[in-house]
Amino acid sequence: HCSQGISWRYPLVEGLTGVAFLACALQFGPTAAALAAGLFTALVIAMSFIDLDRQLLPDELTLALLWIGLLASLAGWFTDPESAILGASGGFAALWAVVTLYGKLRNREVMGRGDLKLFAAMGAWLGWQALPMVLFLAAMIGIGASAVRLCRRRDAWRNPLPFGPALAAAGLVALFFGPQLTSWLQRL
Repeated sequence: HCSQGISWRYPLVEGLTGVAFLACALQFGPTAAALAAGLFTALVIAMSFIDLDRQLLPDELTLALLWIGLLASLAGWFTDPESAILGASGGFAALWAVVTLYGKLRNREVMGRGDLKLFAAMGAWLGWQALPMVLFLAAMIGIGASAVRLCRRRDAWRNPLPFGPALAAAGLVALFFGPQLTSWLQRL
């Protein structure tokens, strides 16, 4: 890919991952939870750039993130096992139902299945309680990205915008600031 003009992305991915690991260490301290959070961030950063390039979220990464999240729940680092299982299954099922219904109404596929698996993984890591906030934040990020794209190129609406990076960013926000955001939203 370096010969295709995107060689700048590799140092960017590595730099972002390094910053993310530092943020995890600062947020969670010198713990196994910090290492798990670092793995979470590394995987969602990699998936975001893959989705931007290929409009694809590889099963090898989404399913690994899902299973690691379920295992992390056994330690109780980010959520409990019951919330993780409900988050994974409920997150996939809820988004699948919306995507399937909308796809049938529009008579075309509107979202890839990788997005559903990534949302299920977010549920496994953060619990079912965080999923409405993650989906709302992802939608706002996606709308913002679409608006920027349309301002730059009027015909940008013809090309699909991957949703994986928006889900990944929302998941990172929820991982680092979920409890604070939830209490802030409840006060509103």
